[in-house]
Amino acid sequence: MSKIDTSGSKLIYSTALSGPAGATNGGLAVDAQGNAYVTGVSAAGYPWSGTPPAIQDLHIPFLTSQLPFLSKLDPAGRMLLFSVPVGGAGVQVDAAGGAVYAGGALGLPVETPIPALAGVPAQCVPNVNSALSLQTTKSAWVAQVDSNSGNVLGAQFIGGTTLSPTAAALAGSTLWIAGATTLPDFPFTPNALTIPNLTAGPLPGAYLGAVDFSRPQPPVGTPSIGCIVDSADLAPAGVAARYQLLTIFGAGLGPAAGVAAPDYATTLLGGVNITAGSTPAVLLYASSTQINFAVPSVSASQPSATLQLNVNGVNAPARELPLTFENPSLFLDLPDTYPVSGSSPGFIALALNSDGSVNSSANPAQLGSAVSVYLNGLARNPQITSAPPQLYTNNGWSVLGAAQINPFVLGVNLQAPSPLVNNFACLSQSSVCAVEFTLYDVSSGTTAGLETSVSGEALRGFVYVNRP
Repeated sequence: MSKIDTSGSKLIYSTALSGPAGATNGGLAVDAQGNAYVTGVSAAGYPWSGTPPAIQDLHIPFLTSQLPFLSKLDPAGRMLLFSVPVGGAGVQVDAAGGAVYAGGALGLPVETPIPALAGVPAQCVPNVNSALSLQTTKSAWVAQVDSNSGNVLGAQFIGGTTLSPTAAALAGSTLWIAGATTLPDFPFTPNALTIPNLTAGPLPGAYLGAVDFSRPQPPVGTPSIGCIVDSADLAPAGVAARYQLLTIFGAGLGPAAGVAAPDYATTLLGGVNITAGSTPAVLLYASSTQINFAVPSVSASQPSATLQLNVNGVNAPARELPLTFENPSLFLDLPDTYPVSGSSPGFIALALNSDGSVNSSANPAQLGSAVSVYLNGLARNPQITSAPPQLYTNNGWSVLGAAQINPFVLGVNLQAPSPLVNNFACLSQSSVCAVEFTLYDVSSGTTAGLETSVSGEALRGFVYVNRP
């Protein structure tokens, strides 16, 4: 980092601000006293002023986890006043010089949470114990930091999977952030400016958001939504289909002891109810930290609906839910797909073998036998009278049939290949192979196949079969 005088003719100082693995600058700001604040991302070995969160060793060549940093240098550039794991993509200093505002994106997973996001549910933040550890590319967040100590005064997690903030601007105590995204899976506020119909699949776009740090904290007892994810694979939810199962993670969401619904028509559970516009949602489970619900069958003429969570008469902040007609995702065997330690051959489907037992590496299917997998976001909508999805597959697999397991989940019966095809990964020192299948929907009239929150392409997953 270099500083020159106002005429541009004199170099006042030039210093390196990096670690042994390098660092990338994402923003710079200078206060009235001449102190410089720089933010960006760096790998292990950066000159922190405290103990940073541990960085996960991904064991992938040329790919390492990185932490955001916010560093403050004195006017002479001789002293590092503090360096904390905040920001990463833009920094601003308020007019009084008392607070610094930083926007950033959390990318590859870390082993311990970033302190500013300690209050965010683990299921929402990419870390080694979260399903997002493989799915999230970048989740965005912003923070307010004390300019003297570097202590975090407040932070707001935004979420998403491909949200990359590229600019930050401060107006009073409101930090505006803008960036690029390829998936509409971050939270929308009611009345947000957006296109009338969003696609559930990948589509390049831009994001603009603002966080006002001067607003008071919500009253005690207000339910707090950390994130909303697809119930099948725990990927962040953006555009949703009617009857798609979603899960809310947060705090103060319902009763301390979780309660399950007795049927598929419950709209009030443990003091909890959810509406999309004026239509109540079916609730499947409610607790203080998690709610499972189905997106209501909102009128087909509505491209979105305001999602309102109410807990014992107290509303959480409302969100706008963009709607679509199909948004398939595959129900996954989450512990096997996202193991706490070790590796996984891919997105392992929650599957049943032909005898009704759960498919696993210890209980694989036989080559040529039938297995059943399950889809979310593709249930029959009562408003739509067209034919059900026409599914097909390839690479030696075949679709035997599909049927609704309940109003929200579609079961698909597949026949495994008789001989092993080339898209399989046999486990080391094992007679078991993880074999990949791909599902396409010919009734949609597109060649792209089923769009899914897991891969953004045709719906893919793995099941275990015996090696011949």
